[in-house]
Amino acid sequence: NWEMFDKDFKTFRRLPKVPSSDYCFFHSDKETICVGTQLIVIGREIEGIVVFRYELENHKWFKGPSMITPRVMYGSASHGKTAFFAGGIQMDDNGNPIVVRTVEKYNADAKSWTMINGMHKARKFSSGCFLRGKFYVLGGRDENDKHLTCGESYDETTKSWELIPDMLKDMTFITPSQSPPLIAVVDDNLYMLETSLNELRVYDINTNIWKKLGVVPVSAN
Repeated sequence: NWEMFDKDFKTFRRLPKVPSSDYCFFHSDKETICVGTQLIVIGREIEGIVVFRYELENHKWFKGPSMITPRVMYGSASHGKTAFFAGGIQMDDNGNPIVVRTVEKYNADAKSWTMINGMHKARKFSSGCFLRGKFYVLGGRDENDKHLTCGESYDETTKSWELIPDMLKDMTFITPSQSPPLIAVVDDNLYMLETSLNELRVYDINTNIWKKLGVVPVSAN
């Protein structure tokens, strides 16, 4: 069950159950994002990757539309009525997982997907955000399962990607299965938790340097 809270967390509304009857969907990982007044939930059914969307105005779930290139473990972020999904793991014709640099844009008004130019690097397990008008993708791992320290930014005006070398050069990678970068954008500033040190950092977009802000009082595994 999903619950929707108001911005002050004073009232909430329980959403209807997702209409999938597929055992695989309910017991596998799911990835979610809010775009416009829709909640998008992407998971796996027995026959492949599936998209469900909850529409606030109808208080109802709908299935689809499917991604043009169905993927999981992508980097994503939304801005207004648009959301971007970058990279991830896609199955080839033989059912083998491949890491891609494919990027798609979802429009909540049109309820449709559009392919846009691919990233410079194929990556999975990355994190995405909107920062000062651009879509950023950070970190992740490449097709050889190697951690990527570079980032990329997408400019919708020029429809082009800019590679940002060494964006995460000071980040410590503890394990091969480390989670995507833990980031948040607040007032047009990008923050990240350096998990190995439990340290909060803020990004200087002009110098490509992370400023250390101090240790977070509580550590979470």
